[in-house]
Amino acid sequence: MNVRTLLAIATLGVTALTGASVATAGAHAPSADPDRIIERNVSGGAAVRALGDDLDLVAERYDKTPAALASLLRSDSSLWVDPTGMLHVKEPLPTQPVESTATPQPGPFPNANTFNLHSRVGAAKTIFLDFDGGPVSGTAWNDFYAIPTTSQPAFDLDGNPATWSQAEHDTIQSVYQRVAEDFRPFDVDVTTQDPGAAALSRTSAGDTQFGTRVLISPSTDAATKICGNACGGVAFVDVFDFIPSSYYQPAWVFPQLLSNVDKYIAEAASHEAGHNLGLFHDGTSSVGYYTGHHNWAPIMGVGYYEPLVQWSSGEYGDANNTQDDIAVMQGNGLPLRTDDHGSSFGAATAMGTVRKAAGVIEQRNDVDVLSFRRNCGGRTTITVKPFETSPNLDVRVRLHTAGLAQLKSSNPASGEASFDLATGLDATISRKLGAGTYYLTVDGVGTLTPGTGYSDYGSLGRYSIRISRCA
Repeated sequence: MNVRTLLAIATLGVTALTGASVATAGAHAPSADPDRIIERNVSGGAAVRALGDDLDLVAERYDKTPAALASLLRSDSSLWVDPTGMLHVKEPLPTQPVESTATPQPGPFPNANTFNLHSRVGAAKTIFLDFDGGPVSGTAWNDFYAIPTTSQPAFDLDGNPATWSQAEHDTIQSVYQRVAEDFRPFDVDVTTQDPGAAALSRTSAGDTQFGTRVLISPSTDAATKICGNACGGVAFVDVFDFIPSSYYQPAWVFPQLLSNVDKYIAEAASHEAGHNLGLFHDGTSSVGYYTGHHNWAPIMGVGYYEPLVQWSSGEYGDANNTQDDIAVMQGNGLPLRTDDHGSSFGAATAMGTVRKAAGVIEQRNDVDVLSFRRNCGGRTTITVKPFETSPNLDVRVRLHTAGLAQLKSSNPASGEASFDLATGLDATISRKLGAGTYYLTVDGVGTLTPGTGYSDYGSLGRYSIRISRCA
């Protein structure tokens, strides 16, 4: 089914680089032999020439002007058009050497749970991180890249695909944690357990349970046929809520071409899922992928080399893409979580004398307010930490009296200990307190300016609170 037919039969759920959503649902019902508007997969200026008069229809599908789409195709060599006019991306490989610290830490979960990890059980939307391989059939990859319908290989580090080594368990758990944290603000279950086809494919406009499959497979056959064995991942753009969406799945990640490094694999997985959700690349006027600055990089740029990698709205200098990532993903079927704590003193979550709590900052204007009670006086230490593995949240915590006067605030300077460890993201307050009730406000912040650091736009995710005993 070609682009003209798509536009004729349905209002498509698309989002522009500006982040303006023009619809909430897509429709695509490919036949066994979809109609073609061009002869082959093509990129760059050749794609513009091949599309000819159909350039305007493809541009309309992605809510762009023909001139804007032509410019994007010419400037981003990783962006391709398939024979039916659908855009997909082939990611270039990392260019910097892997740091010596790139060994995954022991996984936090029992090995028995490695293929049963869930970030949000019960969510209607799912991102399935598929490490154990399986067939790819009835998809655009089969139709336009001759990918066989036989089973794709499972993730493998030791050359023994029949068993799972400890290093493989550790890597899979690390990748899962990182991707889950990238999508923590959303009402989506990031999982390593196969949820079944019905949980991933959208079959009708009334179907609210769907998602995408990110296949993390060392498939040399697929990598060779799709990108000449020279890409870290590939994915179709803006297909998450298509009907049926399964035709444009999976998004692929090729771990063997990413040095099998857990951080690299995770960054690629979140990036490819982002493409499925309608996101384009974050670059500059001179480079297609922005590698970041200070200790920060955008998820839809190159996240391999910086420890703090966040969703972006193109606030950094010379950005070529001002897509509002959070809004675009919402507009393409991925809702935000419900706020878990009140955002005012009057709606504060009461901890009482409990000394531990946790929460999620879901969006940049979210401020979580919690109250606690001290039955004794003395020095009290309050520590608020973001998620322990590849956090996106830079925390600020403020302490207030029962009368709402601010006593102290903590927001350490953010820095970098390594390509995988940012510093200064947690916050600690230590001072003498008398018996009584106090309030904490927790929010995500930036550092410096967007051009030299980052704003609070992508400073989102999970945090934990610990309050010491009176001393």
